[in-house]
Amino acid sequence: MHQSFLGFSSGHITILTLFSVSAFGPQLCIYEYTTSTQQLTPHRILPDLDLVTDIVPLERWEFDVIKEGEAEFKEVIANVKAIAANV
Repeated sequence: MHQSFLGFSSGHITILTLFSVSAFGPQLCIYEYTTSTQQLTPHRILPDLDLVTDIVPLERWEFDVIKEGEAEFKEVIANVKAIAANV
């Protein structure tokens, strides 16, 4: 996901916050990119020199759309709609 936001860091963006969602089944990881600071959360996982595959912590997939994560996902959707209305 971090690679997707690299192009934004060099250009001028009028939107203050960009959102992205990564899904693995019903589990979601919600990314938030703040254009003024060029920060993306959650932070990038640094490559491990000993492991072939870097492991994403389970906490990244904290939102379950079927269960309690639905409210958080709907909040992101509402934020994106509000941003789009002002563009």
